[in-house]
Amino acid sequence: MLTGDRYGVHDGETVTNERKYQDLSDCMTANAARFAAHKAHYVRGTLDSILANEKLTPEQRKEHAAQAMSLFHHWGDAEQNFAVQSAQMAQKWQDFTADGDEYLLQYRTAMDEKVREEHAALQGTTLPVDDPFWDKYYPPLGWNCRCTVAQVRRGKYQESDSAKACELGESCTANTPSFRFNPGKAKIAFPDGVSYFKHAGEDTSKKVIGIARQSFRETFHDYEKIIRYNETDLDIDGISIMEVSKGSASDKTYFYKQEILLHIENYLSKLVSKGSEPIDLTHNNPHNVFYRRKLQFLRMNVYELSVNGFLYTVKMGVYRDGHLNLYTITG
Repeated sequence: MLTGDRYGVHDGETVTNERKYQDLSDCMTANAARFAAHKAHYVRGTLDSILANEKLTPEQRKEHAAQAMSLFHHWGDAEQNFAVQSAQMAQKWQDFTADGDEYLLQYRTAMDEKVREEHAALQGTTLPVDDPFWDKYYPPLGWNCRCTVAQVRRGKYQESDSAKACELGESCTANTPSFRFNPGKAKIAFPDGVSYFKHAGEDTSKKVIGIARQSFRETFHDYEKIIRYNETDLDIDGISIMEVSKGSASDKTYFYKQEILLHIENYLSKLVSKGSEPIDLTHNNPHNVFYRRKLQFLRMNVYELSVNGFLYTVKMGVYRDGHLNLYTITG
């Protein structure tokens, strides 16, 4: 999702963009997956409603369903553009903050006839990187927004009045308050206020997780990876996927858990050991894959992991030969 060209070779080691932006990429990918699952739930609900409408003839149902799918396809183009723009602007934000206050940031539009009047009003707004203006009025500010932000040298451009800029930003986004966010700070592609998230209650979240769980398990059923941790092997496999994908307190943390699992090597240094616990064999069903897996463990090592404001418990089973298995992530 994230790309860039600011890396080269240092001390003989090629430092890749993937490493530089990995945490940002993981968070945004989790958010995009959450958005996709919510959309799948919405599309399914819309089509079910059309097909169950007894006031329509079979031909009318077919026609209405086709019209709905055409509309979803059209929305999909805008959503894809927004995700790409959010990722690119988030990457820029990370670079901006790395440079500190050496430069000012300037809001810029595409400067053509397609630019919305509301966005054109923000053209040239120039403020420090730590100004509160950028918390809410950093692009993209809507579907198919092409605005960007550039670094400019202090002294070359006059610095804008922060209070007036924020007032203007609020006025310009009065009809689209859902887009008042900074993808780089929030590390998300889609803010919580947009479309499919907006009216999602607890029941919807459960259904969304159900859709995501099925897709996740099917995609990574044969997944297998072995990495080094504390001078021993740590393996992640399809059973790990099944255990971690059981569910979560919210759909937000559920998608973060998926990213943590698939990129666990990036989080190992953040694990805080909480000791170990005996293997719980209460549910002794010999046909259960989780029970059979736990029979192979001597004990369960327990860790805490804080990511993106959420606290998770990570458990690793210790095999008799000493190597580890990532058994579950809860939180």
